[in-house]
Amino acid sequence: MTDQHLGSSLTDVVSNFISLIAPSVKNVKATVYQKGFSVSWDKTICAQAIGYNIYRKQGPSNIPFDSCMLEIPPGAGFTLVGTVKDPNTLSFIDLDKGNGLPSGYSYCYVVTVFF
Repeated sequence: MTDQHLGSSLTDVVSNFISLIAPSVKNVKATVYQKGFSVSWDKTICAQAIGYNIYRKQGPSNIPFDSCMLEIPPGAGFTLVGTVKDPNTLSFIDLDKGNGLPSGYSYCYVVTVFF
């Protein structure tokens, strides 16, 4: 916006940033599959979605997820184990890059949508 008053110009520039937060992915389930897990979830309601990120943590999660969380907090212990680049694909097989996951442990999965 520029003001042309009394021969001098005054300019003001304002930047606004908007974050779009997708609704959380619903009904994430993990079932034993070979030497890993098959992770599945419900399709996002966001028409602009490009795909999903799948995160895994050994042991239970103690972070409080809420609707305003943009990403998994650093230090929460989750590792990105896969990306699905199709919003219509609703499952992922986690075999730890072909290595298999050690048995005898519990695992926690989080699935997020991305644009």
